[in-house]
Amino acid sequence: MPALVGALLAALLAATGNAIFAYGQRKSISAESPMLFNAYTFLIALICVLILAAFQMPKDPAVFLKVNWKHALFTGIGTAITYYGFYILYGKYGASYYALYGMSALLTTSIGVGVFIFREKFNVYYALSVVTAIITMILFLLGQREAKPTDPGALVTTPAPAPESGP
Repeated sequence: MPALVGALLAALLAATGNAIFAYGQRKSISAESPMLFNAYTFLIALICVLILAAFQMPKDPAVFLKVNWKHALFTGIGTAITYYGFYILYGKYGASYYALYGMSALLTTSIGVGVFIFREKFNVYYALSVVTAIITMILFLLGQREAKPTDPGALVTTPAPAPESGP
């Protein structure tokens, strides 16, 4: 399988998981204790990941954990920040605002981490993708200014018209 096809399939798998995550986050009643809800989802995710890890065990798990603890620490902190950011994004603004996350991720992850930290290749096509991402963000924000909320659970609501009194 060509690398691009494999990467696309992996991205679609992650996007599907993210869509399920967004649905659950948006439908939850977690305002009373959002971090407890996030901890609960972490626990469920941990169980799922441990089941998957059982099929991919390293030869020496102790050495594996010793070598990777710093990276796991950064990744865990990043995951917690992501969970909290998603809670705010989905809970306060709605799932449609995920487009902002996608464009922000392109800039912070692909360009920030990929190009600047790991020195991955950067060419005119990547530069054009950054320009179009910025244009997409602007268009999205303009579109959101024009949109009216349709979700009855939306935080932004328009007052109902006053009932007309009869003669």
